This record gives sequence, C-alpha cells and structure tokens, in this order.
Amino acid sequence: PGDRFIATTLVRGKVIVERDATAHTAKENLELRPNEQAVFSHESEVLTRSQVEAAKYTSWTDGKLVFEDAPVYEVLQSLERWYGVSIHVEDDGGMSCALTARIHKEPLGETLELLKSITGVNYRISGNEVFIEGNICGQ
Repeated sequence: PGDRFIATTLVRGKVIVERDATAHTAKENLELRPNEQAVFSHESEVLTRSQVEAAKYTSWTDGKLVFEDAPVYEVLQSLERWYGVSIHVEDDGGMSCALTARIHKEPLGETLELLKSITGVNYRISGNEVFIEGNICGQ
C-alpha cells in the first residue's frame, strides 16, 4: 500500500495488464510481450509500458537482488521485503541518489555491511527492525 509504483515485468508469454477507471481516468489495458514492463504510478495514476531486460527485474527468483542506478527508496523497500524487516532511516531527506549493487542471498548483516561500505552510514538491528544512521547519499 505504501509503494509509489506497481510494476509487472514479463519474462515469457503474453499478459494483459488492466487499470480500472477512476474519477480522473478511463479504464486502460496494456498487452505485454517478453522483456516489457508495465508500471503504474499511484501518484499520477498513469500506466506506462517500456522495454526492459526482464532478468534484471526477476533476479530475486534466483536468490539475487540486482540494482542498477536504482533510487535508494526502492533499494530499501526491496531489502525490507527480502529480509522481512522494517528499515527506518534517520535522515530520510537524504535519499535522492541512486545505488548500483548485486546482492546474493546473504545474511542481513552482510548486506548492511555492504550498504555501509558503499555509503558510509551506520546501522543497528533490533529484532525485525533496522535503523540506519546518517545520510545514505552523503549530502
């Protein structure tokens, strides 16, 4: 519910993505072919289609997370889902940069150490919560 976008990426076959009509928009359908992605923005209520490398978006099925110039908030959302934790960022105003990383199914601590080495932030883990201290983007 808190996500900014909903995305569907097709590896093989064909799928139709449907957006229901709202007070501001008409009903819309997009037909996706392999290596296409449909993205719905909650903010703008716009559904778009683009060509992508599907393997980049489905790597999690092989036990890997791949981020290439991904916005920090997307990286953190993916880590929350991957590890089943809630991540709290002390300086959430400093999340305007993008990160590139390839993470294999490592323990949470090792992934956070990678984030620390890339960005210089500190972290602490308390149960199922992760607290990131400092500015991830170094601003």
